[in-house]
Amino acid sequence: MKERVRWERALRGQSVDRPPVTLWQHRPGDEDRATALAAAALHFQHLYHWDALILPARAPGTMDVEEAVRAVSLVRRGIGPALPLIQVLHGLRTQGDAPSRQDLPRAVEAIRHRVEALFRAGIDGILYVLEGADEASLREAHREILDAAHARGYVLLHVHGPLRDPAWVETLPVHAVGWHGAPDGGEGLTLPRMGGISPQRLATASPAEIVQTIQQAMRRYGRALIVTASCAVPVDVPAVNLRALRAAVEL
Repeated sequence: MKERVRWERALRGQSVDRPPVTLWQHRPGDEDRATALAAAALHFQHLYHWDALILPARAPGTMDVEEAVRAVSLVRRGIGPALPLIQVLHGLRTQGDAPSRQDLPRAVEAIRHRVEALFRAGIDGILYVLEGADEASLREAHREILDAAHARGYVLLHVHGPLRDPAWVETLPVHAVGWHGAPDGGEGLTLPRMGGISPQRLATASPAEIVQTIQQAMRRYGRALIVTASCAVPVDVPAVNLRALRAAVEL
């Protein structure tokens, strides 16, 4: 089964030959420059042959829109049209540089503009980092951004922090959900799940233990699973462990 077919069927909860598998890594020093980010992402894909390439982003504003568009264009040219390309997108902040209520519409519009530009450049979807979803005004702002992305392609949700009402996630225009640092977060939801192992376990467990962990997740969630870590994977994770995770879905 081709990667795009496998990916799309899994997001619809349909039968697949095996779960899709992918990871993403933060690349310190590379995520500020389009050429460096694209080269690192393409190399990561070449090594492990993921079912979708997830292009990382450290934080809002780290890379301006024009440079981010250039990175996407370079990656799309490198992988061709067949492989799904997903961009990490940090949503509205709730601490530090969080927008005031007065500035919220402008902040939403800026993120929507970024989303539109990235889709035009060649992404198939976003991995949206969700924070601060327990405040009503932020919930509506998040939904507006997700609606815009959903109209163009895939929307994967990466939830940071606890939610008082996890079932709210089911009302959002998203195709799959994962919880930061919690491979089994959001118990009881019916959306396809992204996860299977924590970055910490992926870094420290033996290859055999990693295979066992992933296969347990596959038995638990069946076809409603996209195998990945529950957050970005550190660059110092042993290659043998990454190969074990990649091989686990084939066994």
